[in-house]
This record gives sequence, structure tokens and C-alpha cells, in this order.
Amino acid sequence: MGNGFDITSFIPKFVDENRDRIQKLNRAILAFEKDASNLELLKEIMREVHTLKGTARMMGFVDIVTLSHKVEDMFVKVKEGGLQSTEGLYDIVFQALDMIANMVESKLKDVRSTTNVEEMCGR
Repeated sequence: MGNGFDITSFIPKFVDENRDRIQKLNRAILAFEKDASNLELLKEIMREVHTLKGTARMMGFVDIVTLSHKVEDMFVKVKEGGLQSTEGLYDIVFQALDMIANMVESKLKDVRSTTNVEEMCGR
């Protein structure tokens, strides 16, 4: 980051927290896929994705922010009725979460992610 602040010491905590968050998201989304009328699950999903996006933004991980934002937008549209809760939607969401998980892990390994965020966001 350009401000001279070294985030290196925070990366392990970021990775640990978001590993757990992604697992929690996967479970909640699987449950929501079976019961799309459960607004509490939808709120939980939106809250967790928003938190994931926020922690990534604080760390300066733009790739994770970008993809998390797209996932968040999908669930906002589901909530507002502008996007149907379909198997195709969940396929995309789970692919996006897998990509986010890989990006999170790559931060710990200090390796640039080879994930094509633009391609995924275009789906």
C-alpha cells in the first residue's frame, strides 16, 4: 500500500477469519438454496459477504473486494426480487466463493492470485 503501512503482520489473521467466514457462507448459501424464503439466512449471507468485502478493502486486496462486491450485489438483487434464486445462480455464487477462497489463501502464501476476477464478474 502506498501509505507506508505494513499489513504483513495482519495477513494471517485476515486469512484465518475469512477461511471461517467463507465456510460459514457456503453453509448458509446451501441452506438458502433449499429454502429461498428464509430471510434470516439471506440477511446472514449478505452480512458475511459485506464483512468479507470490508476486511479485504481494509487490507487493500482489491481482487477480493471486487468479486465479493459482485456476490453481494447478486444477493441484494435476490432480496429485491430482481434476480431469481436458481441453480444457475448458485453455481456462479459457489464458483465465486471458491475463487475468493483461493485469493484469500494466496495472500498468506504471498503469491499473486491467478484468478481472473474480470471474467468471473462478467458472468
